Amino acid sequence: MSNLYFDYKDTVLINDKQIKQVCNYLMNHIDDIKKELKFGYNTKYAFLNLANDFNLVREVNQMILKAKNLKPRIFLLIGIGGSNLGTLGLFNSIFGNLYNLKNILDSQDLNRTLFYCADTIDDYYLSDLIFIVERELKSGYNVLINIVSKSGKTIETSINAYIFIDLIKKYKSNYQDYIFVTTDKDSLLYNISKKENYNILEIPKLVGGRFSVLSAVGLFPIGFFVKDFCSIEDILVYHQDAIKRYLSCDLNINYALISASITYFNYQYRYKNISDLFIFSPDLKFLGSWYRQLVGESLGKKFDNNKNLKEVGITPTISIATIDLHSVVQLYLAGPRDKTTTFLSFKNESNNIKVDSSLFDCDLYQKNLSITFIKNSILNGVKSAYQKDQRPFMSIELREKNLESLIDFMVFKMLETIYIGTLFNINVFDQPEVELYKQEAEKFLKNC
Repeated sequence: MSNLYFDYKDTVLINDKQIKQVCNYLMNHIDDIKKELKFGYNTKYAFLNLANDFNLVREVNQMILKAKNLKPRIFLLIGIGGSNLGTLGLFNSIFGNLYNLKNILDSQDLNRTLFYCADTIDDYYLSDLIFIVERELKSGYNVLINIVSKSGKTIETSINAYIFIDLIKKYKSNYQDYIFVTTDKDSLLYNISKKENYNILEIPKLVGGRFSVLSAVGLFPIGFFVKDFCSIEDILVYHQDAIKRYLSCDLNINYALISASITYFNYQYRYKNISDLFIFSPDLKFLGSWYRQLVGESLGKKFDNNKNLKEVGITPTISIATIDLHSVVQLYLAGPRDKTTTFLSFKNESNNIKVDSSLFDCDLYQKNLSITFIKNSILNGVKSAYQKDQRPFMSIELREKNLESLIDFMVFKMLETIYIGTLFNINVFDQPEVELYKQEAEKFLKNC
C-alpha cells in the first residue's frame, strides 16, 4: 500500500497519451536499473541497495546503543548539503520545528536529548551554538557529536568539527567516546578518526551524498531519536517497499515515473524550467530543502553524457503555505508561465485547535471549525485558482506524519530525479561545477 496519494488528472494540462509515451521510453531504463542492482554497492545505483543491507542495520543499531548509553543532553550533527539535509528533513517533519524549545521548557523531562545542527560557517550563529553547547557541558551534561562528510574535506564541516571537538576536550577527558563519525572508508576524515579512536560508521563509496539519507548518514541520527517507536529494521522495510513501487512498470503505482514524465514534458515542450514544491506544513520545510539540493545538483548539468554542451536544468523552488500565499502567489498566478507546481500536504492531520466564527467578524465561517479544515479549504482554493488560470500542478498527500510516509516520498523523489536525468541524457550522480567555487575560494584563502 502506498503511503502517499498522488493526483495529476485534469491539472497538468497534458493528455494521458503524451504522458504514457514518455513513461514507455523510461520503462526500458527501469529494466537497466534492475539489472545493475545485482552488483550491490559497485554500481552508480548503489543507494538502492541500502534497503537490503542487514549489516548496515546491525552496525547502526550498535552505534545507537552506544550513543544512548552516553545519555547526551545534546545531539549535535555536523555536516552540510547531502550530509545533513535529509536528516533535517526527516527530523523536523516528525518532531516539528519547535522540538528543542518544547523540551527546554519542559522542566519535567530534563533527560530528553536536544537536536542541533552545525552546517554553515557564520560567526553569529556559531557563537550562539557554542554558548548553548558549552552551557550544557558546564552543567555536567553530555554532548554527542556526529560528524558527517563523505570526503572528509568539506571546509565548513572541518571547521565546525574542529571547534566543537576542541570544546568537548575541555570538559571530557574521554572525549573520543562522544564523537561519532560517518564517512567513506579511507577518506581523510576516516583515517583521522581511526587514529583518534572515534566511533565510525561507513558510507559506501558509490552512494552519493544527496542519495545517502537512508544510509548511516540518516539512519544513525534518526534511529537515535525514533528508537522508542520505530526500529531501523522497520525503516529498511519501508525503504524496500518504496523501491519496489517506484521501480515498477505499473503506472497505477509508480507515481515517480508519471511525475518525471510530466516535469520533463513541461520543461522540454512548454519551457517550464522551474519546479515549485508548494508545502502546506511548515514542519516539512527542511524536506523541501533536501528536495531542492537533490534536483539542483542532480539535474543542473553543462554537458550531457556524450560531452555535448547542453546547459540543462530544472530550478527547484520551495514555497511554504500559508505564509507564501501572502508573498509570491501573486507572481505565480500573474507572472510567467514557467513553473510546474507540486502541492505537498498531509492526508490525515490532527484537529486539536478549533476557532469560532465570531473572531473573524464575518459570516463566512461556521462555529468550531478546526484549523486543519480551514487550511485545507485554503489549499483547495489555491488549487482551484491554479486550475482556472491553467497553471499546471500535481498533488501529493502524505498519508500520515510518520517515517513510513516520509521515506515513501523521498524514494519517490530520488527515482523521479533519476528518470528525468535519463531523459536529459546526463549524469545525475556528479556535480563537477561545485568544485569551481571551491578552487576559487582556495585561491583567496592562500593569499590571506
